[in-house]
Order: sequence, then structure tokens, then C-alpha cells
Amino acid sequence: MADTVTEAPGSDSSPPVRESRFRRRVLIVSFLVAILVVGETAIDVYRDHMRLTEDAERDVENLVVNLASTHKQVFDSIDLLFLSLEDHLNETDTLDAGARAHIGRLLRGFRSRFPEFQSVVVLNRDETVVASGHRDLSKESGFLDQRRVKALIEGNDLGKHIETPVAAGASGNLVIPVVRAFRNRSGQVVYAAVVALKTSALTGTHSALEIGSGSVMLLARTDGTVLARSPSTDIVGGSLADRPLFTEHISSASTGSYTSPPQSDGEIRIVGYHVSPRHELVTAIAVDRDRILAPWRENLVGHIGSAILLVLLVAAAAWFMIRSHDREAALRRSAERARNRARDRAVKQQIMAGLSQYSAEAEDSQDFLDRAARALRKGTDCDFASIARQVSSGSQMMIVARDGWPEHAREEYVFVGGTDSHLGFALHSRDTIISHDYGTEKRFRPHHRLVELGARSGVAVPMLTASGGFSGALSVYSTNPAAFSDDDRMFVEAIGHLIASYYERRIQSNLRSAVLDSVPSMLAVLDHRGDILFVNRSWISEGDARDLQMPEGGVGANYIDICTRAAAEGVVEAQQMQEGILDVMSGQTDRFQMEYPCGDEKEMRWFFATVSPVNLDGHSGALVSHLDITSRRELEKQLREASRMEALGQLTGGIAHDFNNLLMVVAGNAEMLSDRIGPETREGRMLAAIREAAGRGAALTDGLLSFSRRQLLSPQAVEPQKVLQDAARLLERTLREDIELRVETPDSCRQILADEAQLHTALMNLILNARDALPNGGTIILRCEDLDNGGAPVAFVRLSVTDDGEGMPPAVADKAFEPFSTTKPVGQGTGLGLSMVHGFAIQSGGTASLESKPGQGTRVMIDLPVATGSEAVGNNGGAADLDDQFEGTILVVEDEDRVRNYLRLLLEDMGLTVHEASSAADALESLAGLPELDLLLSDVIMPGSMSGYGLASEIRRNRPGSGIILMSGYTDPSMIERLHEHDPSIPLLRKPFSRSQLVAMLKTVLSD
Repeated sequence: MADTVTEAPGSDSSPPVRESRFRRRVLIVSFLVAILVVGETAIDVYRDHMRLTEDAERDVENLVVNLASTHKQVFDSIDLLFLSLEDHLNETDTLDAGARAHIGRLLRGFRSRFPEFQSVVVLNRDETVVASGHRDLSKESGFLDQRRVKALIEGNDLGKHIETPVAAGASGNLVIPVVRAFRNRSGQVVYAAVVALKTSALTGTHSALEIGSGSVMLLARTDGTVLARSPSTDIVGGSLADRPLFTEHISSASTGSYTSPPQSDGEIRIVGYHVSPRHELVTAIAVDRDRILAPWRENLVGHIGSAILLVLLVAAAAWFMIRSHDREAALRRSAERARNRARDRAVKQQIMAGLSQYSAEAEDSQDFLDRAARALRKGTDCDFASIARQVSSGSQMMIVARDGWPEHAREEYVFVGGTDSHLGFALHSRDTIISHDYGTEKRFRPHHRLVELGARSGVAVPMLTASGGFSGALSVYSTNPAAFSDDDRMFVEAIGHLIASYYERRIQSNLRSAVLDSVPSMLAVLDHRGDILFVNRSWISEGDARDLQMPEGGVGANYIDICTRAAAEGVVEAQQMQEGILDVMSGQTDRFQMEYPCGDEKEMRWFFATVSPVNLDGHSGALVSHLDITSRRELEKQLREASRMEALGQLTGGIAHDFNNLLMVVAGNAEMLSDRIGPETREGRMLAAIREAAGRGAALTDGLLSFSRRQLLSPQAVEPQKVLQDAARLLERTLREDIELRVETPDSCRQILADEAQLHTALMNLILNARDALPNGGTIILRCEDLDNGGAPVAFVRLSVTDDGEGMPPAVADKAFEPFSTTKPVGQGTGLGLSMVHGFAIQSGGTASLESKPGQGTRVMIDLPVATGSEAVGNNGGAADLDDQFEGTILVVEDEDRVRNYLRLLLEDMGLTVHEASSAADALESLAGLPELDLLLSDVIMPGSMSGYGLASEIRRNRPGSGIILMSGYTDPSMIERLHEHDPSIPLLRKPFSRSQLVAMLKTVLSD
């Protein structure tokens, strides 16, 4: 029941006093507001008046400037005429007939161009017209006081004079005489030119401006003499020197505007003026201010009406407030009733909020249901409350939680079924059922246990799943009839929804946990404070297995604090992670991601971290993910390394190809000159130096190709003992002092067939690998030994590199020869060394193998084929014999001009008839004109669609008896092999080659 407060009559706090005081305050405030509205309206009216006046003055000022420009053009044209007459009248005493006629034509032409001039004449000292703008001099009427002309002439008054307007002729039109005097050689004025300017020409522009009625245009001299006026001419010729325009304004500014005081006609005008100093003229325009302010007057009525309307609105608001205040007493009573109802709802909301908060944290479902049963009883003030859940084995409901029930009823009233009870009827109806009195209920029969307990009324609410099925039911009972209201019904329904949501969340949480636990990424869910709410199995496993800086921590820890502590210890990635999480939670970015390393140098791992926003019941949260990408980064690094090596190989291969052609030209020409001059001469020694430098360049090219793995192997007989000793001598000084390098070879070891440069590179790779396997020092042994071929057609020699270092486990040793396989830390090896050794051995016709045991060391063996008798002789070139001569016709095909010219000179010295071509197509055309061809010497790679091998095939088909030699400075083995598939029997010379090598090849081919 609402409390009632009684106040003493007449006290300051009594209702009559409070209401009178409130009315007085409302009236005072209304009056002040009305004054403010009227004042604001007056200020707006004044501002509009000033704005229109200022705009009008600015517009008039612009108009008068334009009009003054037109007037200036008229008087400038008169100055132009006077300037034209100076050549004829200055320093002239008399004018002959021809001069007068010429001046007449000049004046007539001027008058025809400017019709605004009434008349144009030239007078002599006798005031006689000597030239005129009219052909008939009699038509010239007097428009200038002859005494004025005589005074000008006799007084030697020079310069231009704008005279007072006069009426011209019978028409009576006003004209403005403009006079200019001219002197003779003696300095006397003998002639005067007079131009009669029509005033209508000056006022017509004012009419064209369409300023409106009431406006006035004025043209006057600066002394105040009025020259022209529109629309009336009553003061033309008079003086306005005493007017403010001439006494105040034109002296202070050449252009301006002002508002004049009331004139004789009572009008107030806005005057704009402009002074033309050159002609000493003043142009002015005056407009009627009342016409300009007409819109303002029209708006004034609107302003006044708005002010009146606002005042009326203020009065109405005051009246409404007073009336509203009078109704407050009645509203207080209804408000008290509403407060009682609101308190009851507040209790329900408080109970609901507490249960909802607990449901978000509850792990024990039974404890949550018990709390819900107690909440039902407290919120509805009932006697009994129960919660039933569907039994999985059937359609019955089992009471799982209750409050207020006696002990014996707890044991007996467990299962609920059928449609004849209150709860069963609600389930059948799929809706909330309220029974206000079980004694008069016709829809169902209450359970006999409820009747025994004295229940008279109740509420039953079914709990439905999202799919429409039943998950349970709630019921509350009271021993009083009609004990439950609609608020109670909604409260019980809300509890039912909360329980259903609780079970749905548990199911979803279990499913979500199962899904997230199957994800390889380490996942954690953070709330808006950064507290970890959930982690998946990968997160827990990583935390148990390793002690890492990130990720770390479990549920309950604050992840932002973890990042802050790590950042304070200098972990830059932790600082970035913290900033990313805060940015995502604040909405500054939709996603944050980064890659970061974790671990020490021995076991460095990389993780890919992402942070995504999560909505947690209206609060911002974050999903943090850490994925181990160490393997992916290793693969990416290996791919980049392979791409880099491929690009480097293409670059060095291209450089070596062009360099080989240059070296061939330099070395070949030097060799030819040396053979002719002799090695003992000074020039011969210089040529020997050139050849030596070219040889070093060739060696440098071989080094580049060896590094880029694009060198064509040149197998030849090699002494294995010498190669081992050279490799040891080269690397001995680069090894640490605690490493001993020994070479153990028998007295004799058979020659092997291999590319010496590539073999040398392979051995250096093996020695450096052995050095890295000896971090604490040790011994490296180089050996070679002949192998028993056991009757096989090919014999082999074994070269081995042995160390007594750390060795490798079997799993690592099995993959040692695979590309990118390495045991070195990240960044200290590419894993290509042993794969290069293995590839070299296979390409040389041999094998490579490895033996290793942990803690005992490693032995790498290369088995290479033994050189046969012919190969053991070797092909060292030797010195070319100048007597080596050949007979026959040879076709040289080479796209490089300098190489082709060198070969032509070299072959011609050998006695051959040489024909040249720069491509395979040119060679085929030349071949058609050659009756005989003994030999084809062609480059392999040439411009066009046909290679050297393709050309060789055409020669074999069309000239089967011709010999063929191919040459190439190209360094891509795969391409040479693909081209060589055309005919592997064709010999190939590698550029650069010497004369002796070419002679030996010619002897072999031509002898066949």
C-alpha cells in the first residue's frame, strides 16, 4: 500500500502554495521568453535591412564602374581623334586645299565610326571652319560660344577642354563641346578642333542598364559642372559643387558608394560614383532605396507574424504547463500503484538477472536447476515449484528440481505423464496454461498429489527446443485461488527460456569444444578485459609440452597482461600482439595477423598469429589463434633459395655465353698473330700476355658456370691424387687449428674420367661439410683407391672424405643426398651441397654413397669410372702446327660477326675455301649454290626457328658425304642435351677453343 503524507494548510510546502508559486514562475518565464522572441525578431529585421542596403551599395558601385568604363571609352575616342590631328595641325601656319580635304576625310571617317558625335570641325584663328565631319560646311551649326573659341586661340590655351553642354542647331539636342587647340612653329595657337558629343550617347547606356524606375545617372566634371543626366536634363549645365558627392566623397576615394539624405522629392537614394582622373570626369548612379528595400518590407510582415506566433506558442506552453501541474495530484496516486507493480517486477528482474548470470558460469547442471526452482518460488511467491525434464527413454517427464515440496511428495511425485494433468495439458497444448482455481477447472484434472497438498491454482509452462520439440516443463502452485498474474506467467516463461538456453549453450559448447579441439591451431577466447575464457586442446598441449613466451597461460589468466610482461622483457612481437588485440576489441580493425619466431637458436619455431573480434553477450571479445608454420616457412625458404639459384644460374649462364664469344675472338686472333710473329719477339710476348689473360678469362667463366651449375661437363683423364692434394692445399689454411687435414693415397691410382673443375668443387663441398661436423676439432682424411670391377666392363676409382665428428642418425643419413636436406641450423645451410655432389657423380657415370654413425663420424664416397687408353692420352690441345693444311670447301654458320670473321681467317690460313652464313636459313640458301661441300662448321644456338642440330640434319639428308662439326658457347646442359638428341654422333666444340683443338677436330672429321 502506498504511503500518504499530509501537509499543514498554508505552509510553503502545501499544494495551494506550491501551485501558486509554480504559476507565478511560469508566467515570469513566459514573459521573458516573449521578450527574447520579440528582441530576436527585431535583430533579424535589422540585420536583413543592413544586408540588403550593403548588397545594394555594392551592386550600384559595380554598375557605376561599368558605366564609367563606357564613358571613358567615348572620351578616349576623342583623344584618339586629337592625336590623329596633331600630325596635320601642329607646327602648321596655313592649310592648303589638299590638306583641308584630307583632314575633312579624316573627320568624316571618324564621325561615321562614332555616330554619337553631333559634329566634328576644325577652326582657324578667324573662327572659320576649315574642315568638317560634314561635306557641306554650311550644315555645321553653331554649338560653341565663339568668344570661348577666340579666348582659347588668342590665349594660347592648350590641352583638351570639356565645355558646358549647349543646344545644337534647330533640333535643340544637348551636346558637349570638347575643344583642343594646336600651335604653329612660332608657338601660337592657330587651329582648334571641336567635337560636339551628344549627351544622349552618354545617357543611353543608363537606360540599357534596366536598373529600374527612380534611378538617376549623372556625368559631371570634377568641378561639379553637370554634363549629362538621365532621365531628366533639367540641371544639365548647372553646378553641384556644393553637394556631398563633390565636397566629401570623390576626394576620399575614386570609387565608392553611400546613402544620400532625403532629396527635394523626399526620396532617399543609394549613390555609387567613379572618378576618371584622366578626363576629370565623375560618373554617378543613384537608385531608389525604397524600391530596393521592398522585399525587406514584405519579409517584415512575416517576421512580425512569426514573432506573434511564437509569443502565442509561449503562452500556450505556459497554459499547458499550468494545466499539467494541476493534474499531478491525480497522477501521483496512479504512480504509487505503478511503483508497487514496478517493485514487484524489479524483484523478478533481480532474481532473473542473478539466475542468468549464474547460468553463464554454472558447470553443475543440477545445481543450476535447484537454483532455478528456488527462483520460481521466490519470484511468484508460490507454495510449490518444480522443474521437469524429458526422459530419454520415453515421453514421460521426470521432476529434476523442486522447492517447497514435503519429503514424502518428493519421493512419490517423480514422473509426470498423460494429458489429463495440468502439466500434461500444457505440454499437449504447447502453450502456457494458467488455472486460477482447480476446484472449478474443466479442462483437466489436477494431480492427486497436488490436491492432497492443498494446491488451488497454478501455472504450467512447456519448454520447447529450437526445432519445436519438448525439452521439459516448469510449474508453480499456490494454496490460494487466483494467486498468479500475467507478470507471474511471464516470469515463469522467462525462467523456462533461460533453462532451455542453458541446455542449448551446453550442447553448443560441447560441440564447439569438439570442433575446436580438432583444429591444429592453438585457439583462445578472450573477454573484453583480456581474460582467457576458453582454450582448445592444441593450446593446452603446447603449453604442457613447451615453456614458450607465447602462447602461454590457461583459462582465467589475462592474456593482455602476459603480452605486457613479455614486452617489458624486450619481446617486440608481444608488444605488437597486445596492440593488435586492443585494436580488434576497440573496433579500430576487423582483423590482426602477424608471424613471429619462438624458441632458441637450436630449435627456432615460427607461428602465425591472428586476432578476430568475437561478440560475447554484447561485450567485445577476441579469438586468438596461433598456428605453427615452421614447416611452411622452411618450404618457402627452400623455394626462394631454389628460385634465387635458378635466376643466378640464368644470369651467369647468359654472361658466360657472351663472354665465351668475346674470349674466342681475342684469344684466337692473338694466337694467329703469335704464330706469324714468333714467341721470342716483343710483340710475341705481348700476344702471349693477351692469350694468358684470355685463358684466365676462360677460367673465370668456368668458375661462374660451376657456381651456377650450368657448366657442360668436359670429361677428361684426371689424376685423382693430384686433385686431392690440390683441394687439401687450397682449404688447409681455411680450417681451424684444431682440425687436422690428411691426404692418404697409394703410390699409384688409375686415371679417372671426369670434369676436373666439377670434381674439385665436389671435393671442396665435402671437406667443408666435414669441417662443420667437427665443432670441437678432429681429423679429416682424403683417400683414393682402385676398386675391383669383378669382371665388369667398367672399372672405378673411389675418392672419399672421412671425418670423426658427430655423425648422423640413420633417418638423417638416408635423406642426406636429397635436395634441401640439411642438419645445420636455419640460415646456415641450403641443403644443396651433397645433392650437387650426388648429381655430379651420376652425370659423370659414377655413384655417390655415404656411411655415418652417431658419435663416430661420416664417410662420403664418390666412385668415378676409370679413363680408357684413348682418353688417358688426353686432349690438351698442344701447339698448332703451321704446316697443317687442308683442302676442300667449308661452310661456316655463326650469328656473331666477330667470331665468324675470325673463323674465316683461321680456316683460310689452313687452305680451306670458306663460305659464310649468319643463320640456318642463310646457310640453306648458300648451300643451293655450292656444288660441293666437304665440311659444315655451325653454331648450335642461332636466331630463327632452326638450330645447328636442325641444320646438321638437313646437311645429312641432302649432302650425306659432308662432314659436320658443331660449336657452342651456350651453357644450359638441359638445352644442349635436348638439341643433341637429333644426332648424338655429331662432334661438339666448346667455345672458346684454340686452333690446335680445331685442327685436331678437322683431322678427325675429314679423315672419316
